[in-house]
Amino acid sequence: MEMRTGPLVRKYQNRDWYCTGESSVELFVTDSKDLWFDMADKDITEFATHRAGFIIFVFGDVNSFVVIPAKDLEAHISEHDGPVSETGNFHFHLERNSFRELPHWNLQPYAQNLQLIDAATRRI
Repeated sequence: MEMRTGPLVRKYQNRDWYCTGESSVELFVTDSKDLWFDMADKDITEFATHRAGFIIFVFGDVNSFVVIPAKDLEAHISEHDGPVSETGNFHFHLERNSFRELPHWNLQPYAQNLQLIDAATRRI
């Protein structure tokens, strides 16, 4: 990842939020061997305000992941099947090429697509 973005710095001590040294790219990296994720609604909303904010879901192996622009995830949240948890988190379960909660959203274009980060970096 750092080969694409340059050195990454953890933005908050207790969160999986990283940024490049000059803070032009913001990354939220979450991983799960069980292919189940939860993410706070406030994190999604805040990430979507960044010009180059991305959420990277790692599927139990560093070579299996999707790179999703936070704005894309926020746009699909309205389709989320089921309520936000009492802690304010959305739950996402990977099934084939989509999340169970967002069955009509094909994640294949985001699979291992680090070029999305490259393109956003060039626009900044």
